[in-house]
Amino acid sequence: MRKIIILPIIAAVFMMLCPASGFTATEDSPFVTPLIAGGNIPVGEVRVWNDDTNMYVKYVINDSSWCLRETSLAVECSKWLIPQLFFHPIPEKFEFQDELDCVTEHMYTIPLRWSSSTKCVYIAAHAVVGSICGYEDPDLALFAGTLPAEATMTTNDPYLDGPAYLPAIDVADADDLLTGTHDGWCLSTALGVDLVAGRV
Repeated sequence: MRKIIILPIIAAVFMMLCPASGFTATEDSPFVTPLIAGGNIPVGEVRVWNDDTNMYVKYVINDSSWCLRETSLAVECSKWLIPQLFFHPIPEKFEFQDELDCVTEHMYTIPLRWSSSTKCVYIAAHAVVGSICGYEDPDLALFAGTLPAEATMTTNDPYLDGPAYLPAIDVADADDLLTGTHDGWCLSTALGVDLVAGRV
């Protein structure tokens, strides 16, 4: 089972398309711009194309270490119509918003609502991405089979009535698999830990 760590890393794109100047794109040959997270991490791309009735904006993650958690999109005929503050877009106020469950692709279909005289269309694409850890649940039976049948653990608590931790635990076993000094802790000074001998 994969584990996902959600990071507050923002991926953003701002682009201008000019269909009146001859811009044409299809799904097979879209306009493509990189999707950059954290200012310098390339995680994917944004693809844009249109047909006679709609514009399509597709977020694509092409790095398997990442996935989409949120997307926000603004498409306007003037860059000043895109919500912004001091020339910085405000994704929370974009017209299109979606929360996602760690997916690698997400697409918006936007009806063409601009007149044929519109010279340019401005697109602001924003995403929150999560990092995917390559962790899988361990095979505990396999792990248990590698452990020795018995091990002796000893510790001395030099802090009577003091801090609630033990500095180290010494372990010895016949196979030397666990032999050594290991960090140890005790969460309660009242109860203590007695590890004179134990069985793994």
